[in-house]
Amino acid sequence: MSLRKSLPLSPLRPLLPPLTARSRLEKHLDTLFKITHSSNFNTSIQALMLIQQVAVSKYLAVERFYRTLYESLLDPRLITSSKHALYLNLLYRSLKNDVDVRRVKAFVKRMLQVVTLHQASFTCGILYLIAELGATFPDLKTLLTEPEQDDDDGEEVYKDVVEGGEVNGNGERSEPVTKRTVYDGRKRDPEYSNAQQSCLWELVSIRPCDQSPLPPYTNIYRCHSWSISTLPSQHSLRIFWSRKPHSPSRTLPTTR
Repeated sequence: MSLRKSLPLSPLRPLLPPLTARSRLEKHLDTLFKITHSSNFNTSIQALMLIQQVAVSKYLAVERFYRTLYESLLDPRLITSSKHALYLNLLYRSLKNDVDVRRVKAFVKRMLQVVTLHQASFTCGILYLIAELGATFPDLKTLLTEPEQDDDDGEEVYKDVVEGGEVNGNGERSEPVTKRTVYDGRKRDPEYSNAQQSCLWELVSIRPCDQSPLPPYTNIYRCHSWSISTLPSQHSLRIFWSRKPHSPSRTLPTTR
């Protein structure tokens, strides 16, 4: 029996905060987040889709949702999942509605890091998704156009000693050293991975060849444009084999 029912007329009852709908919703969200780590990855995708709708509409557990979605890209169960279409749709809707460009850049880098583990169909879907995000977030082009900050560029640099610097054991005054922020893909929170300070080096590993099903996406690699004019249906396996050059057929000897 709860304290409210046991003391219905007690003066302590007004002091107890009522169980609001928001607190009940947060309790259900905790259950959904536990489901995302279940053994069935297809169920986890459906739970993430429900969490995404609640997070956007009620603005609850937004950072936790993006952190869980960011971790799901490294889940080995994603490789054998049969719900790739639902998962890509979830990624697209979640990232398109995001307001933090730093987080979107971190997702783009991680998506390109894991595509080499998947089939060509999933890789094409990821590249098409990134191209669509490039149209929504023009700042993504900085991952291709702006170089990384490098303090050591091979040239000799003279720095003045700043007054108030620390004195080492030899009695010499040392210069204060500023720590350079670099990309760290091991961060749990994507917005703190410093992805905006890096470049898309991951594109080098998926550079398309002549007979690859990825030629329509080479404009991303060549920094020409982030837009893709063709539809994903034009990159099916049937169209791929129709483009593949066939070896000339051998003529069988005729018997008399």
